[in-house]
Amino acid sequence: TCFWDGVRCRDCPTSWEIVISNGTRQPRIYCYVKVDFHVNWDESVSICSTAATSFFGPTSHLVYIDNLQELTDVSVFATNQYYDIFIGHTNSYNYPQWFLSNGTLSPPLHWCAGLSATYATLACTRLLIGAACVTNIVCHGWTSRYICKLN
Repeated sequence: TCFWDGVRCRDCPTSWEIVISNGTRQPRIYCYVKVDFHVNWDESVSICSTAATSFFGPTSHLVYIDNLQELTDVSVFATNQYYDIFIGHTNSYNYPQWFLSNGTLSPPLHWCAGLSATYATLACTRLLIGAACVTNIVCHGWTSRYICKLN
């Protein structure tokens, strides 16, 4: 099995894992790596952006949750040994919209029950593994493990 990067089929880098999502009409193949040390959200974005590079530049990023199926796939991949992981969604001060860490608009997120997204302060996101839902946190006041995804 190989990872389709939109141009060609290639293998995941050494120590990365292929994850096949069978929950969609057309199975998708992802290439992920779990990082088992705690850093703040900005550091996880930076580290993931350089985790896999090529002649064309950075080819990886902090995992984004594109849809409910990917939320499930990432939760299963992370396993229950993790309580939470950072994911690549953030907001702007007083702006009621979430963005991916690359600056593009985020798709709707599956928020944990009873939690609402606040926009009064800069916030980032984490995925609660056991509950398979998203919470917002202060970007700089929290450290966590994370998962990088190959583009």
